[in-house]
Amino acid sequence: MNGTYLLAVGLLTRVTDSTDADFSEYKFNCAQRYFPLVGLLLAAGSALVFVAAAALVGKQPTAVPLAMVAAMLLTGACQEDGFLTVASV
Repeated sequence: MNGTYLLAVGLLTRVTDSTDADFSEYKFNCAQRYFPLVGLLLAAGSALVFVAAAALVGKQPTAVPLAMVAAMLLTGACQEDGFLTVASV
């Protein structure tokens, strides 16, 4: 993995890497191959929060919003914002 992985992480999450300020269309195209991996890691983080919350609280309806908040904190709520934009049309 190289700088394109870090670019994919920076594009899809709130985690940023300020060491590579030289952004180009070529680098974006190269970073797209890592989008599924970054998405899998984000989903694993949310799932971990869900499992931990369900084990601590003992109720799944309480664990789901906590996992959603964790996903929003990791991604900056970009997926939720896109969903709400589509739903409001």
